[in-house]
Formats: sequence, structure tokens, C-alpha cells
Amino acid sequence: MTLEVERLAYGYSDRVIGRDLSFCLKPGQVVCVLGPNGCGKTTLLRTVLGLLPPVAGQIRIEGIAVQRWRREALARTLGYVPQAHRGEFSFTVGEIVLMGRTAHLPLFGTPGRHDHEVAARVLQTLGIAHLVDRVYTRVSGGERQLALIGRALAQEPKLLVLDEPTANLDFGNQVLVLHQMRALAHQGIGILFSTHDPDQAFACANQVLMLRDGRLVCAGAPEAVITSDNLYRVYGVQVHVVDVAIGPGEVRKTCVPPLVASPSLPAVRAAAEKA
Repeated sequence: MTLEVERLAYGYSDRVIGRDLSFCLKPGQVVCVLGPNGCGKTTLLRTVLGLLPPVAGQIRIEGIAVQRWRREALARTLGYVPQAHRGEFSFTVGEIVLMGRTAHLPLFGTPGRHDHEVAARVLQTLGIAHLVDRVYTRVSGGERQLALIGRALAQEPKLLVLDEPTANLDFGNQVLVLHQMRALAHQGIGILFSTHDPDQAFACANQVLMLRDGRLVCAGAPEAVITSDNLYRVYGVQVHVVDVAIGPGEVRKTCVPPLVASPSLPAVRAAAEKA
């Protein structure tokens, strides 16, 4: 299932956040929205999900504008994983995942045998079946995030949208989540996710959208667009992009800030504004 965004302007009734954004997400692809705090990543994702109406432009799924999709059909097509959070209620991990089946139930309906089978399969796929009876608020941050991914997968979506899925996670849990995103893409699910970290785009994305102040700075394959010059334009800091050998015959790019004496950050960003 293909998601198309064409000349999109997005924001709120009193303020436009971003303008003139176009991209396409095809089955099995991973598209990364990369940019600093306040550049409009979350607002963009909420607009793609149909939670906010577009200010201008089009968002289409299989050629049909999102606004024309019935909410029930859209809920079964688009899975959403919000930023990591603690949660307030003592649901088990299994119950959190089972909540994803709500999109397939009638009003006031309760999960049946098939719904429980889907939830159990998702838990097994994500490698968290052993947590099924653990209280969601008492597992690690990475395990909670995998539970939220599981809730979205229990919807059996064709497209998955993740808002900074590794925010506030330790390094090990970040790797766990990124690995699972790649595995889901290999199963044919289209994935759109946002992050602050360009190394995550190198790790699992096919395409990168680099945003600054709601504007698209550049778009393309990670190796082509995540460059020292573009990172300076987006973040206002100097970064080296280098090749690192990660296995026999396998090389991946990574970002290395020099961290040497330099002008003050405000001065650097002011210079980047003119770049």
C-alpha cells in the first residue's frame, strides 16, 4: 500500500508549520523525517495520520485522499506509535498489544479468539512474548516501546508511523527498536518515522526528508543527502560524516561532531541561517 504526500502545507488554524512537502512511501520502504526540535516533525506525522487536516496539498493512500477514507478503514490501514511514555494504568503488556485489535471490533465489542491469536503472534514476532503478563509500567523503556509497536501491529496495518520511537531510550533499547523496524519493512510494511539522530537514518532508512523550520532542505537516499553541509544547514553545527566498517565487506556512514573549540552555538546557527 502506497502513501503519497504532494505539495503539503500543514499546521493549525492560526499557524502554518510546514509548506511544500512532497514524498512517496511504498511497501517495504522506510522513510525517515530528520530534523531538530520544533521543525514540525510531529505535526507532519499527525497530519499524515489524518488527525490534523492539511492546510494545502494532498495526502493519498492508494490514490485516495486520506479525508475520504472511513475512519474504521484508516485505523486498520495506518498504525501509529507515539513517543515513548510511562503510562498511567496497570495494564499488562499483553493487554496493551491486544488494544490494537480495537480497530477490528464493533462498538462495545470484546476481543475474540482470533484477536487473541493475532496479539499472541505479534508478541512472539517482537520477541516480547515472555512479557505478556508483566505490568506495562514496570518493564524497561525499550520493552514499553516494543509493546506500543505491538499494539500498532495488532491492527494489522499496511503502513506504520512512528514518532521518535527511540526518544529517551538507552543505547541497547534504541538498537532493539531500530532492528525491529528493519524487520517489519522486510515483511512489506511501509514505515514512516521521525528522529533527531542522522545515524538512525543510516541504520535503517531508504529515504530521508531533512526538515528545518517546516521546510524541506533536501530529500533522497541517506548516503546522498546526509552530508556535512546539509547537517550544518539543518542543525547549525559542524559534523563529519565518515565511513565505518561494520563487517566483512560492509561499510556504513556515521556522524562525528568534532567537539573542538568553536564559536558559540548562537553564532554558529546564525551563520547557518545564511547558508
